[in-house]
Amino acid sequence: MSKIPCEVIQDLLPSYIDELTSDVTNEEIENHLNDCENCSEVLRSMKAPEMTVESNEEKAEINFLKKTKSGVMKAIVGCMVAAVLVTVGVLFTRIYLTGNEISGEYIAYDIAVDGQTLTLKGGAISDNMAVRRVKFAQQDHRVIVYFIGAKKSLFSSNHFEEQYTATEEIKEVYFGKRCVWAEGEMISPITASLFQTAHPYIGDMSANGASAKALNMGGYLGNFRNELQTSEQPYEWKMKLETSHSASRAEAMEQRMKAYAYALLAVIDNLDIVTYEYQIGEASRTLTVTSKDATAYVGFPIKEAGKDVRFLELLIQKTGLNNLAFVADSMTEIAGDTMQIRVASFSKTPIAGMGMTVSVDGEVKCSPTTIHADESPFWEGEITSFELLPEDFGGEIWSGTKPIEIQIRVTDTDGNEQMIDQTITVDAAFGNVYRMDITGDMDEGYTIQSR
Repeated sequence: MSKIPCEVIQDLLPSYIDELTSDVTNEEIENHLNDCENCSEVLRSMKAPEMTVESNEEKAEINFLKKTKSGVMKAIVGCMVAAVLVTVGVLFTRIYLTGNEISGEYIAYDIAVDGQTLTLKGGAISDNMAVRRVKFAQQDHRVIVYFIGAKKSLFSSNHFEEQYTATEEIKEVYFGKRCVWAEGEMISPITASLFQTAHPYIGDMSANGASAKALNMGGYLGNFRNELQTSEQPYEWKMKLETSHSASRAEAMEQRMKAYAYALLAVIDNLDIVTYEYQIGEASRTLTVTSKDATAYVGFPIKEAGKDVRFLELLIQKTGLNNLAFVADSMTEIAGDTMQIRVASFSKTPIAGMGMTVSVDGEVKCSPTTIHADESPFWEGEITSFELLPEDFGGEIWSGTKPIEIQIRVTDTDGNEQMIDQTITVDAAFGNVYRMDITGDMDEGYTIQSR
């Protein structure tokens, strides 16, 4: 039997169990355990799993804590779900119901003014936008219109018809800052945009650039470098075109350059001369237009057109610049190998079908038509779209812009067809959207206004 006392062996047992004792000590402990049942029992009890006996009070406390923890977790999850639902609700309301103010450039419209009463009809031209509300404000004889648009959905109708009664006779109607009607005259979008850029000094190149942008000069002429002569009168703006143009395009391009010059001379108060330097094939050319030339062309002092939007509209109409369709719907994305022509009907009578003839350099390329699948008519304010693809132009996809001519034909509900006696020129590029409105009827004749 081991000579080591049981008390010493039992003190060593925890270290023995944790394998912290030496081989010699282990041998002594094991010899002792072989002969001592009491110490062997102590060892067995030490190795046995510890059993915890909970009182009723402890069990109740544990259950309470578990239930509390579960309740807190449910509350947290509930708050998170509620927050998500509130956020989704706010976004849904903002996107589909409340909406945001949108520019009048994205609206197809028809205006009628009778004394103090304004009647406004139209709809948004974007595929994914609808007009939710129309707001009106008055400043003396001017009515200012604001459009609130929201994402198109089952909750919205794109067509609107609103009437506003002013406290005084209405002489001007504005969409935001853009004049669209003045004393009985509809103001074309290009005139309204250009009129906003009117400024007194040719030396302000930033303001000059805004006027050129309103005319979309870069889209037609390509890039050009500017040279200003402001040291002494007459003040001159010289534009040096960087793109060489073909001889077949020369006449049309020079007519367009003159039109641009007349418009710039009108809205830049101290501009006296506009000069272009450009290439037609291998030949260098210069075209100069003076304020005197512009006055002779329009029939009244050219500077008056920069001070009165109605006179500017007369100038724009005479030059034909109002018959140019400009890209306006940047809210809609279309494929880069497609261009889209959108036509809004504001005819006094329903239209059964519409079509267009598309030409390039006088050669007809395609003549698409459209009718509703259920043969229902196009009602006032309704917009239809024509998709033009490369195969409509012999498979050609051109880079930059190319002038195309468009004529619209209309068929009424009695089957009578009429080609509108007006050609719209589009500086067309694939991937863009262009738009125009039709007014009038079969008896009085139709007119087209590009937007």
